Amino acid sequence: MPRNTDVPSIPHSWPLDGWDTDAPAVFPGGTSKARQLVRYHREALVAAGALVRVGRKIVIMGGAYHGWLAGHAQRVADFHMPVNDEAHRDKPGVTA
Repeated sequence: MPRNTDVPSIPHSWPLDGWDTDAPAVFPGGTSKARQLVRYHREALVAAGALVRVGRKIVIMGGAYHGWLAGHAQRVADFHMPVNDEAHRDKPGVTA
């Protein structure tokens, strides 16, 4: 499968508690959502080298995090969400 090379630049690293200010354009886009993502995927992020501890801070390593996300992106193309179907969007009262 070809890799997407049109990737926006990602910071080298940023602290988990500074996601809102240091990496707001990076998925999931905010500190509270990032904490939840880290809570659910801590072991996989550590294994990928994307989550490290520097002193008392938890830090996200940009390159490794991008690689970890890219590994999960392959599943997204086959993920079906009925709410995104054309038939659902054309129903009265449904706004895009």
